Amino acid sequence: MKDGLPPLNALVAFEAAARLGSITRAARELCVTQAAVSQQVRRLEGHLGLALFARGGQGLRLTDEGRRYLDGIAGPLASIRRATDALMAEDTSGVLTVIAAPSFANRWIVPRFNRFYERHPDIDLRIGPAPVAPELGRGVDIIIYHDIGDRPGTYSMPLMGERIFPVCSPELLDANGGEAASFLRGQLLLRHARDGMGLWEAWLEKAGLGDEGLRFGPRFDFSYLALAAALDGAGVALGRTLLVAEDLAAGRLCVPVPLTMVAPRPYWFCCAEAHAERPRVAAFREWLVDEMRRDADVDAWLQSREAAYIAGRGGVACLGGGGLSPARGSF
Repeated sequence: MKDGLPPLNALVAFEAAARLGSITRAARELCVTQAAVSQQVRRLEGHLGLALFARGGQGLRLTDEGRRYLDGIAGPLASIRRATDALMAEDTSGVLTVIAAPSFANRWIVPRFNRFYERHPDIDLRIGPAPVAPELGRGVDIIIYHDIGDRPGTYSMPLMGERIFPVCSPELLDANGGEAASFLRGQLLLRHARDGMGLWEAWLEKAGLGDEGLRFGPRFDFSYLALAAALDGAGVALGRTLLVAEDLAAGRLCVPVPLTMVAPRPYWFCCAEAHAERPRVAAFREWLVDEMRRDADVDAWLQSREAAYIAGRGGVACLGGGGLSPARGSF
């Protein structure tokens, strides 16, 4: 074994690969290639004159020496990370980049980011939509998507549970209100292309309505486009609580039939585990939670209206003029 400390990059690569049990996941966490991680591990083994991983077979397996070495260096490296994070993030000022699913960015973040700036004027918030969740790092601080709660090396938090239900503009309902089945058969039902017919079929079954005589409109690649069409009075879309809460509260959308389904997949907040307590990241997370308390009020209103509708109407029946919206005095 050579004298002196081994190269820091080699130590970091070995610790990540050993902790995660995978060269691939270590490369993803460190934002480098798999070849670079393998090279750094071999460099460390050459410095120590010892094999740290057992080659051959499936998976990544530590040798006895590798296990002892990991136990010795993991704590000091974690201390270095914490000290570095604390030094680099003593205040909340600076850039914070949030990448989110397009519909969440468009229908949830954008309508209310002004309230974030009122609370944190020194944070330079940068918002980007992307159809596929990017890797954290390389300028990406936070991602918000479905099904990202099990990424290694991350802090993940599921957002509030949501309901799915039909929404339309108040003007459309005012002009065409009446019995539920007649109303729905008179409107275009707007669809999300990635879902196909699944959600509409499930909701129609719950409502006791077949699809005979229904008119299905165009398929939209993103649900926020279907909701934009509903806002313009083009038809009826299926909304999720988080994506329509602001529009319901403001009276821009209403619920023609207050029957709901539990959304199958929640959105997740996700950031690097080592950055979870950085002030900028923590500030956004706390604001997110506070905002969703407002959305929970809308969700509670929806549940109360659904219970009243079922109890008083015996299922799907006549619609009252003007529909249901928190802004119309029922909230």
